[in-house]
This record gives sequence, C-alpha cells and structure tokens, in this order.
Amino acid sequence: MPNSQEPPAQPGGMTLRNLMDSGDSQIDWLIESVIPRGGAVEMFGRPGSRKTFLGMQFMVSVVTGQPFLGKYAALHPGNAIFVQAELTDSELRHRFAPLALAYPEILDRIYMPHGMYGGVDDPRKWALIDRMTKELRPEIALFDPLSLMMSGDPNQQKDMLKLIKLLNTLRFEYGTT
Repeated sequence: MPNSQEPPAQPGGMTLRNLMDSGDSQIDWLIESVIPRGGAVEMFGRPGSRKTFLGMQFMVSVVTGQPFLGKYAALHPGNAIFVQAELTDSELRHRFAPLALAYPEILDRIYMPHGMYGGVDDPRKWALIDRMTKELRPEIALFDPLSLMMSGDPNQQKDMLKLIKLLNTLRFEYGTT
C-alpha cells in the first residue's frame, strides 16, 4: 500500500498511530518510575531472595511518603494492606521491627487481615479483604506469597485466573495498586 493511502478501518480496534495520537502519555506513578498507580506488580525470585523485604519497602514508602530506597518519590501517600500467608506473627514482628523503629507511623497505617493461608479465593476470606479495601482505600496492597493465596494449583491457568480476577477488582473498583 502506498504511504499516501489511509490504512483500512480496524473493526473493534485502532492502529498504533490512532493510539499515539489519542492523548496524553503521562503515567500517574505511585512510586516514581517504579510502580504505576493502580497498576499490578508481581515479583519472582528464589526463596530467600528478599522479595518480601522489597514489598515491605514499597509499603513503607507509600505509607510514609518517603522515597523508595531513598531514590524514587512516593507520589501518593496512603494506607497499605499486607495479606500474608507464609510467615508466623513472630517472624512478621521480627521483619517489621527495624522498619517500625525507623518509621513509627507505619504501625497504624499497614493493615493485615488474619487467616489468609489456603486461599483468598474463599468467599469469606475475600469478603474480609474487600471490606478492608472499601473502608481503608489503601494505595497499595501486597499479597505474599501469591502462590499461597489460592485454593487451586498456581500452575493451572484456570485456578490462577480466578485469583487474578479477584485481585483486579481491587485495582479497578478501588484504585488500589
């Protein structure tokens, strides 16, 4: 097709040109250049590779408004929900102790529902998370580890899709990252 011709209409879609010409390309960042507000982030790594620590740092930055890792601005300070299904309460206290000492304001702004092991896809457990999210309007929610947040097999697409659909309700209904 010669360059002077218009491309054919795209039923139910658009061309890349239409997309690029359609509006602002600015991203509303939760943590500047790291996490888009209302986005989804998934971290992978070997056990012990500090994924939980990194997620805790995300939450602390958002709750306190302090730059993430001292470098990336937290642009929308707010509450956090930490849904945790792996560590005991003692292990959580141990991990949070240095952060709580450095940033005492996190003590009343990071919320943790109990009993989440074995599946937030259980309607009773999800109802608690949904209610907390509706009431607290957190900017960020951390689910750790994701593989223990479901009653099905994390390697099966149908089981994982059920969980992803639930998590997306937090993003699309409440704007939670």
